[in-house]
Amino acid sequence: MEDILDWSGGMADSLITAYLEIDVQGPKVRVADQKRQAIRSLEILLACVRSVIETTSRGNEPTYPLPGYLQGSWVHRVLSVPGLAYDPVVGRALRELLQTFFDARNGAMPAADSSAPVNNSESQDEYGAFDLDLEDPDVLAALGGPVEPSPIEIKENATREIIASSVSPAIYHFISKYPTTPEDDPMPRQSWDDMDGWVDRWVDYSQICVKSGKQDWSSYLELGAFSWEKILDESWRRHVGLRFMYRLLQVDPHSYSAYRNQYLKVWIISLVCVNVTVEHQYTSLLLKTDKMNHPLLRDLPTTIDATLSRTEFQGFRLPFLRVVFKHLSDDLQINFGIPSGHNQLYLSYLASAFSAMRNNYEDKDGFVYRDFCKSVFVALKEFPLISAHSTLSYSVLWGKSMV
Repeated sequence: MEDILDWSGGMADSLITAYLEIDVQGPKVRVADQKRQAIRSLEILLACVRSVIETTSRGNEPTYPLPGYLQGSWVHRVLSVPGLAYDPVVGRALRELLQTFFDARNGAMPAADSSAPVNNSESQDEYGAFDLDLEDPDVLAALGGPVEPSPIEIKENATREIIASSVSPAIYHFISKYPTTPEDDPMPRQSWDDMDGWVDRWVDYSQICVKSGKQDWSSYLELGAFSWEKILDESWRRHVGLRFMYRLLQVDPHSYSAYRNQYLKVWIISLVCVNVTVEHQYTSLLLKTDKMNHPLLRDLPTTIDATLSRTEFQGFRLPFLRVVFKHLSDDLQINFGIPSGHNQLYLSYLASAFSAMRNNYEDKDGFVYRDFCKSVFVALKEFPLISAHSTLSYSVLWGKSMV
């Protein structure tokens, strides 16, 4: 199998180099034809590699695929070349390859490893009073634990290293740069739906490292090294953030307790979207996970087990915002205009939502969305303690020009 990996890597390098050496100043028809040939050849290679992973992992006993399949230049190098990375054909072929590896890896892992993430600190704390080093082979042997890692553990450790050092960063940078690619390029490029698939793969692969305890989700949130919140384009950052948090809540519902505020911030901002993509599904999953226990989610005009459609979500946006306004206003009234606890934070989330709404309005300038914006600020006027709060002063000033 190592020979196949080496040959495939060499072939991928040759195809990528040939693509980069195309004289883009030549006749447009010839340039487009050369690009199509390179893309078609790379698509075939990716399909072959995917087929090898699939075939070699099948059997009575599922086999963990070679981690080297994630190290090939068909992953990190392809993702670093915009003309290839954003091509819908190559993008789909590479996503399918990564999905095949991911599925094969999951099929070979012991059942316990496919469950919810384990807090590794608990087991260490259990023996903390005895000052034991649970990484020490002698200690493990005395406790009856495995001394030598199994073949699956060896491959899993190698896979984690490759994901952390190469795959996850490559996907992150690829997603982050998407808005900067020229839209007037004659060659097709991946749609937002295609890119949603990439965000899903990004979360899926990142969770392998998180479950091991080598990373936590903070690396992908707020000011983390690979945080989607560092994406410069505002609209794209909001879109990626929503998709990321939705996928994260799907694959790791235990993350909700640790990152509840990030989930709520994304939800509040999602209420002012122009076009509904996954906002309705995110809201439904959020309410099921939280069980509507959080103060901001209480009294929402829906139920925990509701599965909202796009149309239903659009109709609920304003009623949901009214409930948020009321909870924050009640808190201000009880505390003489000073927000308590996390409510100052939630007011800042509301300010972010209004900023997003203004950004959406200036980008679209449609009559339907304008009417929605007006209705939001009309509703806000019913809660003077909020509308007069300094955190929202800039947004309210803009809103007054619409009402």
